[in-house]
Amino acid sequence: MWSTAQIIVLKKFCELAQCRAAADHLLQHGALCYDDIAISILPVANQETAIRILIKMGTPSDTNNAAIYKRLLELNLLMPQINKEKLSLDPLSGDVIFSYELQVPTAEALMNSLRHLTSQAKQWQQDYFLDDVIA
Repeated sequence: MWSTAQIIVLKKFCELAQCRAAADHLLQHGALCYDDIAISILPVANQETAIRILIKMGTPSDTNNAAIYKRLLELNLLMPQINKEKLSLDPLSGDVIFSYELQVPTAEALMNSLRHLTSQAKQWQQDYFLDDVIA
């Protein structure tokens, strides 16, 4: 159940993102597409302002699976865990999901966060953050 504070932030975010029509859908289903990336935004239980954000990074390539999954595990270990960041696999689709929490978000902070993370998702879809692991 969304708190009043969360509803206000999400509606303002949708105004800033110029997707006012998506506000009702987001509040009802917790899902939206931002910059062509599927995102879920959910309330954090027993917290008035915090929200949990899940970014669908995409499905790993069939080639080099071992290197891709190894890199995801390495990244999971290296992430600072300040905002409960983690990478995981959707058990139904096999998609890689990046999730984190914003404790007291503003609409602007949410927009900036999603801009950054959707660009990261697009980068991941191109190189799986493997750098020079695969030559």
